[in-house]
Amino acid sequence: AVSGAADEACFARVYHMFMPVVMRVLQAARDHTVAQHRKQSQPEGRDMAPRSLEHDLWMQELVSNTVHCIGVLAGLSSRQMFEKDAKQVMTLLATLQQASGASSPCQERVLEAFTSISHTLKEGFGPYLTYTIPPLLRVLETKDEDVYHSVPEDEQEGLDQEGKEGYELYIINVRGLGRQRVAVNTIKIDEMASACLQLSEYARNLPNAFIPFLQESAKRIFPLVSYQASPRVRLPAVQAAPSIIACATSKAPSEGFQLLMVSLKHYARAIEEEVEPSYMEVSLMSLSEAIDGVRTQLSADTCESIDKLCCEVMKNSLQRRAEYKNRLSDESVDDEEREEIQGDIDAETKMTGAVIEVVKSLLRNTGNKYLNIFSRRLLGLFSGFLRHPLPALQNAGLCCLSDVMEVAGQNPTTIKYAAKLTPIAVQKCKSSDSVDVRHSAAYTLGVCAQILSRQEFGQYYRESVVALVRVIEMGSSPTQGDDHGAAADNAISALAKVAVGMGVEAKREILGRWLFYLPCNTDFEEAKKVHRQLCEFLSNEHDAKVLYGDGKRNTPKLLSVFAEVVERGEQIADQETITAIRRHIITLLDQLGPNGFEKILSMLDTEQRRRLQKVAAALRK
Repeated sequence: AVSGAADEACFARVYHMFMPVVMRVLQAARDHTVAQHRKQSQPEGRDMAPRSLEHDLWMQELVSNTVHCIGVLAGLSSRQMFEKDAKQVMTLLATLQQASGASSPCQERVLEAFTSISHTLKEGFGPYLTYTIPPLLRVLETKDEDVYHSVPEDEQEGLDQEGKEGYELYIINVRGLGRQRVAVNTIKIDEMASACLQLSEYARNLPNAFIPFLQESAKRIFPLVSYQASPRVRLPAVQAAPSIIACATSKAPSEGFQLLMVSLKHYARAIEEEVEPSYMEVSLMSLSEAIDGVRTQLSADTCESIDKLCCEVMKNSLQRRAEYKNRLSDESVDDEEREEIQGDIDAETKMTGAVIEVVKSLLRNTGNKYLNIFSRRLLGLFSGFLRHPLPALQNAGLCCLSDVMEVAGQNPTTIKYAAKLTPIAVQKCKSSDSVDVRHSAAYTLGVCAQILSRQEFGQYYRESVVALVRVIEMGSSPTQGDDHGAAADNAISALAKVAVGMGVEAKREILGRWLFYLPCNTDFEEAKKVHRQLCEFLSNEHDAKVLYGDGKRNTPKLLSVFAEVVERGEQIADQETITAIRRHIITLLDQLGPNGFEKILSMLDTEQRRRLQKVAAALRK
């Protein structure tokens, strides 16, 4: 507790005073644990007196707390501070781990300490993986019968099962079998989940040192991706798989690709058998990350099978949505159940977003090879969503098609998509009551302006500007909330893309007004793009002249925008943009002189004036 609250100087004193004492305690506890382990391995040492048993329980607690303390100290210290103690600490912990037995509560504390130490030592922890990984792999060898078994409906037998140490009774949904009553060993479940997550962390943070354990880790973790006994194991395994694949790719692209191909059957089974949309979302996002983690192009057959899987997922989702609609129309459904149904609907929406991420990953991996496959099945499904009465599905259709165009880039297929999509996006910006739909429609218009030629987009130019301005102005009020602000930021970004795509005359018409919508503050990702685009406009003599306006009348607005971007920093602008903006401010300050700067300040409101003075003072130092 003291270590966690201490500042850097205070912590250094605490560490140097306390760590030697803790290590002596740990060494004594380790020696006791080793001796006890040897004693219990002998027949005459198994029957223990009550006092001896009480002492051993006390010692177990002492060992557990001491290991936890070492983990805290190691996790809070710098690498330089801890490095001199690292070898002795790791040797003590490894010996203790071997002596304490797999079922000891100390095991979890030791693994937690290893994780803290790995964060501190970073790549310096690599040599110690030989201590930490084998026990994790042994945990993942647990047999199914040691984790769970079905329980008859007999109530008393169920109660007996629940009384067993570490077991809990659950009712689970199994596809094809329905609701099943099972007894689950939650201690084993938690150990397996922790092992998956720690192996993932080592693979991600220490890829070179992890390479000797790659194949064995993949052999243990990949089957758990489709582990049906518990999502508490399945989801950590799903989250770990991409780290294993990326680590293999860093060793050799062919090895990463080979592991991806091995994992695909487990992903497919997990997604096909999953009954919870929220869990399916995790599996789909993991599959997307796994595909992004390889550098070898997938075959057309592999893309086809993944595409079919995604199509089936979406069809099943639509069926579930229809069921939710029927249940909501039932007047006997109470408020609590309605809230639960709405939660299920939200989970379907998030899962649909995960399907779109898989589509994008396939496009990034294979380019036009997958685009042709997408056009045969999923294109029709997502295009149909644009006419669906549910705003969530309209939004999904816009998101999917705009993302496909953006990732695939300009080609004959995406030009066809954009030509059909532009008038739809214009209409939804102008008339949709859903802020999410307006948000996606605005983003889509920006992508269409990049994909279509000036002549092709020109027929929608005027309407697009009017539509985007509507979205911006609907989100300009601070009372509207972040959703409206994010939609406005995307419309501001799209308006800049329209200006760039349509050329000099469009810039002359748009940029002066566009400047007064800045800065973007809600959608941070889009804000960075917009502020980068502002700097690009200013680097062009013609565009800069339009932005500054006649007689440089827009200088106060530009300085106000610059100051806010610099003050907000990397939240709304990348470092390169911030550096460029600082240069613009310094140039303007030199041009204005003290009197001119005071005049600019007088044109700003109180908050703008405070911000600009603060930024200007910092730049003058």
